[in-house]
Amino acid sequence: MIQHYPNALSHEQCQIIIQSFERSPYKIRGKTGHNQVRKDIKSSTDIHVKGTQDDLLLNNLEPYYWKYCKQYSFLDRISNMISIDAGYNIQRYLDDEGYFVEHCEHSPNDPKRMLGWMYYLNDAVCGTTWIHQDYTSTASEGSLYIWPAFWTHAHKGVTPNIGRKYIATGWCSYY
Repeated sequence: MIQHYPNALSHEQCQIIIQSFERSPYKIRGKTGHNQVRKDIKSSTDIHVKGTQDDLLLNNLEPYYWKYCKQYSFLDRISNMISIDAGYNIQRYLDDEGYFVEHCEHSPNDPKRMLGWMYYLNDAVCGTTWIHQDYTSTASEGSLYIWPAFWTHAHKGVTPNIGRKYIATGWCSYY
């Protein structure tokens, strides 16, 4: 149920997103799911993006979302009740940073989340580990991962991070 789509974004698209991130005046310290800065849980630099109709990431994600839903009869049946959230995060992890603690995308603050998604925007040494699936992703530029948002798919970064890792993460939720 963790689906990997390699080369979902091109090198050029990834570079545009990274450059936009680096130019952004809205960078903040990464926050946990409880909207707290807790460096013992998550240490990163983030921006929250409010996607628009011509958003590069969201437009690129849409066909993969539909492809993912078609693979599972339940999701296919309810896919008209779920949408890709317009808001998402772009995150930069430097040496020794990371999301150190196992977490999932579904929470009391976000009970409508059904799926999580993540693009790797550059090749990096450290990926993401899904605990219960005994699966570790490779941080490969342009790769997209989609997975269920629930505790069954708890995950964390491979830490401590080595070098720079850029990711974009977001959700698909009931509306």
